[in-house]
Amino acid sequence: MSCFGGDLPDDEREALKQQKRHQKEIDAQLRQDKIAYKATHRLLLLGAGESGKSTIVKQMKILHKDGYSDQERYEKVKDIRSNIRDSIVSVIEAMDKLQPRVQISDAENVPRAQYVRDVVSQKTFDSFSPEFFSTVSILWKDAGVQAMLERSNEYQLIDSAAYFMHEHKLAEISRPDYKPDDQDILRCRVLTNGIFETKFVVEKVNFHMFDVGGQRSERRKWIQCFNDVTAIVFVVSCSSFDTVIREDGKTRVEPVDVGCLEGGACGCGLCRGVEPVDVGCQRVEPVDVGCRVEPVDVGCVEGGACGCGLCRGVEPVDVGCLEGGACGWLQSVSVILFLNKQDTLRKKVEAGKRVEDYFPEFAAYRAPTQEGRDKGEVGERESELYTRAKYFVRDLFVRISKATESDPRHPHYLYPHFTTAIDTENIKRVFNSCRDIIQREHLRKYELL
Repeated sequence: MSCFGGDLPDDEREALKQQKRHQKEIDAQLRQDKIAYKATHRLLLLGAGESGKSTIVKQMKILHKDGYSDQERYEKVKDIRSNIRDSIVSVIEAMDKLQPRVQISDAENVPRAQYVRDVVSQKTFDSFSPEFFSTVSILWKDAGVQAMLERSNEYQLIDSAAYFMHEHKLAEISRPDYKPDDQDILRCRVLTNGIFETKFVVEKVNFHMFDVGGQRSERRKWIQCFNDVTAIVFVVSCSSFDTVIREDGKTRVEPVDVGCLEGGACGCGLCRGVEPVDVGCQRVEPVDVGCRVEPVDVGCVEGGACGCGLCRGVEPVDVGCLEGGACGWLQSVSVILFLNKQDTLRKKVEAGKRVEDYFPEFAAYRAPTQEGRDKGEVGERESELYTRAKYFVRDLFVRISKATESDPRHPHYLYPHFTTAIDTENIKRVFNSCRDIIQREHLRKYELL
């Protein structure tokens, strides 16, 4: 029998030829897939729970895809109404827990508040009837409820509560034919569970954006899956300097998410070479993992004082021969930093919230001169107090990043931007300015730059 198959029966010879053709087709497809993979910009969207990550994804859909269809809009109705339910329940239940306590101001509203406690607060509640909307509308105007809004940093209340609870918006949402507009969808809060991929094209360039859950139980799912991303888009809730995290309702959120930055498990390049920082509930120590199994701060996974995580719960992790980082993932990936919720930060500081009560070093901080500010912002009218606050948060990140950028083994950079995720024009402008950064990082990744 010939080793080239010359003596094979015709049917076997034909099967062999067909197998070779299939193999060539598979090889050709793999080459095409490899080319497409290298041409795609993959962005990993990270940040603490409720920092605005999912809102950024929604903006990409509005700006660079087909937006939301009527069917998708109607599917959001229940989520928006649930946001209203959750908001009024949060306020009424917090009245019984905060010290000093706040009482319902109008005696006629006491039964309405009890209705919220007894009926609306039930997990199975889904009766968004006229009675429900009438009760919520009346309660929201109560002086006691309004006083609770001034203390919303002491319990969990979504940022969009006041927006949805506005008298005219509430009446609109209560109608049977209500169809949410873009702003309603952007402000709608739905807990992200798992990992979601959004694909879009900008000027013939493919982008894949991965959104991962930000709550404590979600964070161990993403670290090892995305080591080949072009860049990290790290979203920070700058207005959360005085609020508590959703996970326990007690621990104060750090707007700098220092757990991820101060020796945490993600190894995203902002994690090494920085002194311990006291974040409130306990100190976070840098980790020297060496080449063996070491205890590693996995708080981004377990939740901690910073609200993003990486500060509580020390667990042994097999780090192999990775040196200097908590797990070795993402150490050479640059970070595009979205300093988000600038609108809420501005309202807070201009309403009298004192950043120095939570960060004493803010009292001596001075904002950069006009020459040192972002070019796009020069000439914008804003109070000096707000300007100091937003640059103070930015410089906290810059300081930490500079401590690690000089490591030749893991080159990476930090690109900060001030954002308001619910403002479509703001996100459009910021993302356009980020495209050159993303392209440059993409070329550097494949050693073409």
